[in-house]
Amino acid sequence: MMKQAKVGLSIALLLAVVLSFSACKEEETVVASGQSLYDKGLAVVSMMDEMAQESCARLFTTDEETLAVVQTAEQGDYSAPQAVYKVTVSQEGLEALVETGGLTGLSDQLQNYTKQRALGSVANIINGESGAVQVAAASICTVGQTFVSQEAAEDAIYIYTYENAVPAAVTFLSGEDGAVTATGCFIFNDSFTYGSAQEIQTRLGQMLQGVQVTEVTAPSAQ
Repeated sequence: MMKQAKVGLSIALLLAVVLSFSACKEEETVVASGQSLYDKGLAVVSMMDEMAQESCARLFTTDEETLAVVQTAEQGDYSAPQAVYKVTVSQEGLEALVETGGLTGLSDQLQNYTKQRALGSVANIINGESGAVQVAAASICTVGQTFVSQEAAEDAIYIYTYENAVPAAVTFLSGEDGAVTATGCFIFNDSFTYGSAQEIQTRLGQMLQGVQVTEVTAPSAQ
């Protein structure tokens, strides 16, 4: 069972690296702002919602099965999340994920880079459980933004959940001088459960080591 899980993670990680270079990914660079990561994530999800519109999705694929999956996101209401959860993975957990992908003997600089990429692949790993069509659909709606923030102290994934919409994952990766890259994609895995922080932690813990999940409160509610 563990061997099969490692093979699955290896394939998903490789696929995530390939898809990161896909032309389907919409990228935008923005300057510093006073918005919180919570709000920046919402802005990314809003752009993802636009990407999911059929007229836009058909620019990137003509496969009707893939478009049908994308359409499940198009039909959602992303104006206000029901709950938002912050996911972090320990350095040991990221190292294990990188080693699972067969990446060993790297320099410290490249190792740190691959660990960040490994965290960025988590959403693809979740989608990969459902199949290649779900991964392809998620790649079509993937959106990236780069901005400056003093809030990002650690790399993390924010999972935005909705009452009547597909959940969305936005990964925040920190760079130099306060730079942060946010990359968002939808979670098209019907078996992924997200009713509480503990539920998500238990579910992700089946795939990854060192996962911690906490609920994030909207800045206006603090």
